[in-house]
Formats: sequence, structure tokens, C-alpha cells
Amino acid sequence: MRLIISCTQQYAQAALLWENQLIDYQKLPFKEKTHQLGDIVLAVVKERVPGLDAVFMDIGEAKPAFMPVSKKEKTTYRPGMERIVQIRKEAYAEKGPEVTEHLSVTGASVVLTPQVASIGVSAKITEDKERQRLRNIGQTFPQAESVGYILRTESRGKSVDILQEEAKALYGTYQNIVSRAKFSRLGDTLYTQGTPLGRWVLSFPTASIEGIVVDDPRVLASL
Repeated sequence: MRLIISCTQQYAQAALLWENQLIDYQKLPFKEKTHQLGDIVLAVVKERVPGLDAVFMDIGEAKPAFMPVSKKEKTTYRPGMERIVQIRKEAYAEKGPEVTEHLSVTGASVVLTPQVASIGVSAKITEDKERQRLRNIGQTFPQAESVGYILRTESRGKSVDILQEEAKALYGTYQNIVSRAKFSRLGDTLYTQGTPLGRWVLSFPTASIEGIVVDDPRVLASL
């Protein structure tokens, strides 16, 4: 497969070709907002939402972010508390973005889930032997007993060394997020998953992409 990407000032048009046949087309925002889907930011509790199992979080934007929480959890949030949150849904119309404290840091083959200490394997990998192999590899990842990992579909068939190296990098990224939060200000981005274009490209198995043709050097920085 080949990717053909053409950019305007605000959008990137991307075509995925297989044997010169168009199999996917996307028109994606090129110019990013202050905070975007997947960003991890430093937030401050603004207020508990009366009558709802949720709290409003100040993330440094005009509209506060909305964070669903359980009735029991809600009582633990007090205005002024700093929290690390991730953008789950972008702002829409009159609503601010939705955020969560259940963070995830995504790589090409592995996802780190700090709050869920378990090893998961993509449901798209159905072979029992491969699923068990990947689970065993996941148990060797950094701090696997205290943070969680998910082996994505792209992990199928990859060597122990490659997967361990990626997991090590993801754990280092997570440590950096926690470290940066101690010295950051309200609304600062602690981690970003990249542009919509970059995330779209990442969704394809890398081995299946034979080449990428672009007409704007800015694209290279976004992938």
C-alpha cells in the first residue's frame, strides 16, 4: 500500500492506495487546537456538577472540561486540586471537552495503561498460542506488576526484543509525564499523541505501507 498526502493551510488530504486503487481517503485538520484528542494535560478541579456524577475541570481553556466520575469518587474531588487528565472527547458546540484520569500512552504495537495493572491482547489476535506468547512477553515489560499494557494487533509475530524496547520507551514517556506535571502550570500539555493525520497513519500496520508521498515538509513532523 502507498500513502499520498497533500496539504492546504488547514487540512491534509490523504489517500491510501493498493495496487493503484483508492481504498481509503481522509480529509483531516492540519492546524491543531490548543488541546486535542488524546492529549494529557495538567488540570485543576473547578467544581462538582450538582445532580450529576461528574466534575468540571479547568484545563486552561475558555470552557471547563467535563469529567464523569462515580458517586463515591465525586466526594474526593475538591476545588483547586491538581489532576492529570487525558482528553477523551473534543469540545463540541457549547460543550467543553470530556476528560478522564484513566490515561493511556499509545505506541505502534503496545499501549501503556497506568491505572489498569493487567496485560491485555487485542481481540483481533485470535490464535491462542500467539495470545499466550504475547501475554508472557507483556509480563516482562517495565513495572508490569504495577502498570498495565495492551498488545495491539500490530504486535502479532513481533520479537520479544522489539516489543520490550517499545514498552520501555512508553514507560519512560509515562515517567516523563508524571515528572513534568510537578513543574507544569494549569493547562500545560504533558503528552500529545500527535496530529489527526499522524494518528490515522499509525492506525495501519507499518509493514503494509510501502511508501509515503507528501507535498509539504510539515507533514513529516506530524507523522
